[in-house]
Formats: sequence, structure tokens, C-alpha cells
Amino acid sequence: ANRAAFSNVVGITMNALVGDIGGTKTILAVFSTEMGPRKPLVEKTYQSSHYENFEMMVREFLDEMKTQVDSASFGVAGPVVGSRARITNLTWVVDGSALQSAFNLSAVAILNDLESVAYAIPILAQEDIHTLSAGIHRSARRALGGPCNGTCGAGHPDARFGSRRKRHCE
Repeated sequence: ANRAAFSNVVGITMNALVGDIGGTKTILAVFSTEMGPRKPLVEKTYQSSHYENFEMMVREFLDEMKTQVDSASFGVAGPVVGSRARITNLTWVVDGSALQSAFNLSAVAILNDLESVAYAIPILAQEDIHTLSAGIHRSARRALGGPCNGTCGAGHPDARFGSRRKRHCE
């Protein structure tokens, strides 16, 4: 799968635009290879309904922040088909190919928001982890559950199930 990622090229700093796109609000941020995945260079929250489309919001953000980005990855509220997603509660269609072309990006990943959270599991620090119910540790597999929104759960690649597998909530 094509995932926007930081470059491992020694001596070159690259910036990635990331976002949590929701029907109510959207959070955009820029992360760099120099600062790492836990500390954004810039971050801003927008009211989604104030914009006709997502591309307008991204353009405003990048112009305002005066930041160049090389790639992008977005978690979206709603189902993703290929590199396109229709955002829940909005008329927006987020199209990875169109964004890649419009902003001259090397790669764009469009993920369901729960799936995007699952990809963050490996970078969690100990202080980010809270036990809800103590149990016996039986394996290194990880999974993320959330309210049923059509995906019902997302698995880190180490997990045996994920949002791409058809499941129903009970």
C-alpha cells in the first residue's frame, strides 16, 4: 500500500502534511524528519463547514504557515475507496491523486481515521499508554477499537484483523 512516509535519506529534511479530517473540525499539521513524528512544526484546527472543499483549506493552511511539504497523509471520517473518500457530514470528496497534483507532492495517503490512529501505535511512548483493564499479556499483537462507524476496528500490521476486513458491529 502507498503510504506517505518520512524519507530516510541522511542529511535531507523532509516535511509531511498530516491531517485529521472530520465533519465538524479538521486538524492540519506539518511534521519534519528533523523533529520526528511526535512534535509538529505547525498545527492548526479549522471548522470544516467553513470551507467549500478540503483543497481550499489545505491551500490556506500552507500559505498561512509558509511551509513547504513533500508528502501528505490524512485520516478521514468516512470510508476510503482507493485514494478517495467522501467525508461524513460534508459534501467534500478528498481525492489523494488530485491533492498530489495540486500541491506537487511525492505521495499522498488517504486513510480511514481509525486506521490512521492504528498506524501511530508503534510510536506511542509509555506515558501515552493507559491500562483500562489489567490482564495477562499473551502476544505482541495490537488492535484498536472504536465506535462503530463502518470499520469497527483497525489493526496495526502486527494485528490479525483490521479495518480493511469486512466486519459487523454487534
